[in-house]
Amino acid sequence: MLTKTLSLVIMGFALSCNTSKTTVASAHTTTKDTKTMTIDYSKEGYHIGIVNYQKDSQCPYIITDEKSGIQFDPVNIDKAIFETYRVDNTKIYFKYRPLRMMNRCSEAQPIELEDIKKREA
Repeated sequence: MLTKTLSLVIMGFALSCNTSKTTVASAHTTTKDTKTMTIDYSKEGYHIGIVNYQKDSQCPYIITDEKSGIQFDPVNIDKAIFETYRVDNTKIYFKYRPLRMMNRCSEAQPIELEDIKKREA
């Protein structure tokens, strides 16, 4: 009788310890995911940039890559799916495809946008 009671107490204690470890691990994973969001976008092929509006230019919108400083002319930014990103100083993650065509403006290389995601900081 004493052996069964002792076994139940030990088993109950062991199960309760695992439950608290799982809860702590879940909270830690969520924090880790938030911190590594930028890293995940770069692993997926996204670049970090800023959209700038240029009023009197052949290239009305220019995206500047923050790492390299290279300026890009997104020739398809006028499409409806990119409408929310056509605001001056918008911080973005972007995927693009370089184009083999003449430059529309001297300061930027022509690209075709494949995807854009808004960036907070």
